Amino acid sequence: MTSEKDIRTAVESILHRTLPSLRVVRIEASEIIDTSGDESLDVKVVVRERPSRELARRTADVVDQLRTWLAERQDERFPYFHLTTEREEAELAQMGE
Repeated sequence: MTSEKDIRTAVESILHRTLPSLRVVRIEASEIIDTSGDESLDVKVVVRERPSRELARRTADVVDQLRTWLAERQDERFPYFHLTTEREEAELAQMGE
């Protein structure tokens, strides 16, 4: 199985090619079990500000490229991909306190 570090590096590279203007703060990748009981990946990209609608629509391209990259490594886990801003992350953290 592909390491979380390698997945983060791949996501960074894919984002740089696909959404070069996106201001990425941090990329997190962790293994999860989805609602079907399958091993999957949770990929969270924290950005400085919410991307434009045009950029946000292109995240499907990022997921497709990541799925291809994983398949090339015989890793069949599905990547659940989401973007969040630093502000949204801080607000969620406050709500959890």
